[in-house]
Amino acid sequence: MSDWTSTRLGDTVEFIKNGTTATQLKIKSPKLVTRIETIADGEVNLRKAGFVAESENIERYRLTTGDILFSHINSIKHIGKTALIRSDDEIYNGMNLLQIRPNRARAYPSFLLEVLRSESFRSEVRSRAKQAVNQASISIAQLQELEILLPPLPEQKKIAEILSGIDCEIEAIYKRKKKIDLVLQQTIIEATTPHHEAGWREYTIGDVVDFQGGAQPPRATFKFNPEEGYIRMLQIRDFKSDARATYIPLAQCKRFCTSKDVMIGRYGPPNFQILRGKEGSYNVALIKALPRDNEELSRDYLFRFLQRRDLFLLMDSLSQRTSGQQGLDMDALKEFPVFLPDLNTQNYICSSIDSIEAISQGLKRKAQSLNHLKSALSDQLLSGRKRVSV
Repeated sequence: MSDWTSTRLGDTVEFIKNGTTATQLKIKSPKLVTRIETIADGEVNLRKAGFVAESENIERYRLTTGDILFSHINSIKHIGKTALIRSDDEIYNGMNLLQIRPNRARAYPSFLLEVLRSESFRSEVRSRAKQAVNQASISIAQLQELEILLPPLPEQKKIAEILSGIDCEIEAIYKRKKKIDLVLQQTIIEATTPHHEAGWREYTIGDVVDFQGGAQPPRATFKFNPEEGYIRMLQIRDFKSDARATYIPLAQCKRFCTSKDVMIGRYGPPNFQILRGKEGSYNVALIKALPRDNEELSRDYLFRFLQRRDLFLLMDSLSQRTSGQQGLDMDALKEFPVFLPDLNTQNYICSSIDSIEAISQGLKRKAQSLNHLKSALSDQLLSGRKRVSV
């Protein structure tokens, strides 16, 4: 590593402070303005950009190829979000984003992007940032003092190519997954809609399904680690992650669900989530959906039917916003029509849908695996512990 140098970030880049405030004007023109929402994992998502009006000093905020956007004022979790400008389209920097212009004699822009996106750099930013309740900020002066490692430019370029190549593969996988998910949505609608009524029985959801709301004891009884005599209390978030698991006294468990039960998220956003796969007590944000007659309607078929896109759109449009949350219109849900085939057909439909979903889940796992690989490889390549041939 004798040819690698440790340097201050401020000696490697030029910082251009906050951009134009004209984004609020939303005047339709070719000039797009970046916002915090436009930074999407290293890239700029211009579909979320605002418009900018003509002004005398607008050119000072012009972004060019190789510039890097850095979110220095954001939530504690998202401070340090970074994106690289890859074209010379007419794009201007907006508020609360720093424009970073690398000195190309010292730093290859794509390499510097990987440095700023690395977990070690992000951790350093978070440790130095001034934190409030829901927001953190770091000053240009603090960023200038952060130390980074720079290999020779040819090695920087090679490292950037390797890491960006993994990103491209991950992006391609997610594009395939998005297509499969669209097929899945359409298949659920087509498979649960009779093409002819022979053998299918017509009901409303309320005719064949019972709903049981959740409950929870006072917050003072909560534990955040498993203990004897306690049971997991499920909230909507727990069906996606176990990161913030909560436990309550078993004696105070008033509502219980198994991993096979069909659960509905009562509030949003997103509104009307259809969930399953966890066991425990469930709280007031969840409703359990139970077939009244298991010989008439299987839980698996109920789970798939409730995932219909047209049902979701109806529930979402009818939701009432109260206290910042969207409430579920239970009357409309119960009145929604459902056609039921015999149980064998229900099982066949669910098996077919499961096969498509398995492809989607396989792609998701592959992308996650590549993300883990990139994280480990990035740590080695950006620290010089692993060298590349150029």
